[in-house]
Amino acid sequence: MIGDYVEVDGEDAEIWKLYMTLRDICQFYSKLTVSEVDVPFIRNLVQEHHRLFLALSSPGTTFKPKHHYMLHHDDCLMKIGPLKNVSCYPFEHNHKPYKQYANVTCNHRNLPLSLAVKGQLKLCYSFLSRQGFVSRFNISPGEDIPVESIENVAECGHALPEDLSSVHSVHWAEKFGTRYHVGMLVVAKFDENYPVFACIRLISIVDPEEIYFL
Repeated sequence: MIGDYVEVDGEDAEIWKLYMTLRDICQFYSKLTVSEVDVPFIRNLVQEHHRLFLALSSPGTTFKPKHHYMLHHDDCLMKIGPLKNVSCYPFEHNHKPYKQYANVTCNHRNLPLSLAVKGQLKLCYSFLSRQGFVSRFNISPGEDIPVESIENVAECGHALPEDLSSVHSVHWAEKFGTRYHVGMLVVAKFDENYPVFACIRLISIVDPEEIYFL
């Protein structure tokens, strides 16, 4: 969005290059699939980022611990796969409720034990009351439409199962906490590590909890 306003050959060229390198690294960490070919790529990106960071920082600036951790990400990729699947962010979401429990607990003799018991009781209550186990698939009211009436069906009809005469079209569908609606832009694929976006024109439900986007 702002790349056209940056003077690539100007004084800020190296700063822009540092930003773009960090952007490529973050984008790579968001990939759902990786291969052995990607390991040298991310290793070179991290080395280039660290070189630019030191060159553009104030004299005496040193690396932070996170900069050191980045040097081991290529080994982690080979051992455990995509780093997105081992992100600590989902687990850090539980920090807030446990901090609240700690503030209202009067017994501080063994606070970790008190918090552990509180967490286990809350989990048992969820199992017994079956709260929190709601359906993760919801759709809006829709209608059945013939496959032949779908716009550009000759070009995109291959995305649907074969031998279909009609589909159930809805305005929006929600699955695993993400709501998709007609007119929404989504990442369809990655081309040379850059996202390719597509606009949803039709949301069709063929089988229960099976969504097709056209």
